[in-house]
Amino acid sequence: METIEKLMETFYGEVYWSSLENYDEVMSQIVGFKEFKQELRNQIEVAERRKKRGRKPPQIFYVLLGKPGVGKSEICQRLAKALKRPILIINVGGMEHVSELEGKAPSYSAANYGKITSAYVDSSVLIKYNVKDLEKEVKKMKDRDISEALILLTANYLSAVPDFVKDRCKPVNIELLTYQQRLEVLRFMVEEMVVENDIEDLKPLISDNFLKMCITETWGIRGGINNLVATMDFLELMEVRKVANEFTDLADYDDY
Repeated sequence: METIEKLMETFYGEVYWSSLENYDEVMSQIVGFKEFKQELRNQIEVAERRKKRGRKPPQIFYVLLGKPGVGKSEICQRLAKALKRPILIINVGGMEHVSELEGKAPSYSAANYGKITSAYVDSSVLIKYNVKDLEKEVKKMKDRDISEALILLTANYLSAVPDFVKDRCKPVNIELLTYQQRLEVLRFMVEEMVVENDIEDLKPLISDNFLKMCITETWGIRGGINNLVATMDFLELMEVRKVANEFTDLADYDDY
């Protein structure tokens, strides 16, 4: 509990919200998560009104509740895109002391910067063409106030959330996806994955029948996504071996 308390204190402050137009554009591509998407949209509407009146938008800590594999982490990443904000995922599961977040002084054994600072360092990539641009980017990093971050906690069940967190957070249920919604998610991810893996010409091999085979019997979407990732690796291997053109539909490939 001390770890989560410290994390909430660190990120307490004003939150920068994106425009409704950008939020709606990104979220319209996301299947499911109805309650969560509507809750965040409501906050953006209120934030825009308060900004016009010179008032600070409120900082709200959300606890996303849902069974393992339903997509809690995935929706957080999509939200970052919708708000045009970077995302840092810090796993506090099993932490018993705040030093893992804050870091340990060099005088101690196993000294480190802490997970918050490390996350910022690991995710900060500077690619610029001239020194002047680089100087500007570095200055932005120095001036960045992490209190403007939007913090989202995740848990499988509300009963597992400490009372301290319950008193300070707003729970939002991440509902289970229906079978049809899972299929839609995989269809969307195929579009992204074939581009990322540079195998767009092999997309016709991934039929709806094959995607249905990827869907697992568990309650989450994670298993289906993992199967799709494995499929992309397989197709890339077949492309390297120059035998991908021997397939017409992966659903008919018994050895896969």
